[in-house]
Amino acid sequence: MGLTKKLKRKFANVLDEVAVTTSEYERRAIDAERDTDAMKKAEYMNDHVGEEFDAVISSVLKFGMFIELPNTVEGLVHISRMDDDYYEYVEQFMALVGRNTRRTYKMGQPIRVKVINVDVEQSAVDFDIVDPQNTPTSDILPKRRHNDNYRGGNRQNSNSNNRNGNRNNSNNRNGRNNNRNSNSNNSNHSSGNRSRNNSNSRKH
Repeated sequence: MGLTKKLKRKFANVLDEVAVTTSEYERRAIDAERDTDAMKKAEYMNDHVGEEFDAVISSVLKFGMFIELPNTVEGLVHISRMDDDYYEYVEQFMALVGRNTRRTYKMGQPIRVKVINVDVEQSAVDFDIVDPQNTPTSDILPKRRHNDNYRGGNRQNSNSNNRNGNRNNSNNRNGRNNNRNSNSNNSNHSSGNRSRNNSNSRKH
């Protein structure tokens, strides 16, 4: 009887370990299948760059909108591409709203988009909005505070760093461009300082 209890405890511990290991392998298999599926979709969309599609907004975030096509392909409209207005994220409604035009983008909303770029390695598809003037408007945007800074450039540079996971590739390109511009400005500033110092030295 005592041996039976020991065996039960032993097998109970082993079964717990087996269950954990099996669950982990199952999760890995699901992730691998999902990644493969996403890459195949990107390969398919790579042949359709420049084409337009009717789609639906599947989610809205501070840095842009994820768009889903009828064929289940999903891609991103980054906020830096939405240059017809300055768009702000209204968290309460999970929406992006234009400060001047009041154009409003919400989850589940139909939208027409154009494929502008596909990164097969990152399984990433980028879209542009077609005819943004046809976008519905709303009054859900909070009133502006007097001390708010609404310059679009600041918004784009800040939000471009927030792209998640697979979209980091696009952000890195933006980041490199910003760094090059920053370095160029610093170089020009340094050159100007050296020139002024040399000029003052000659005068003395």
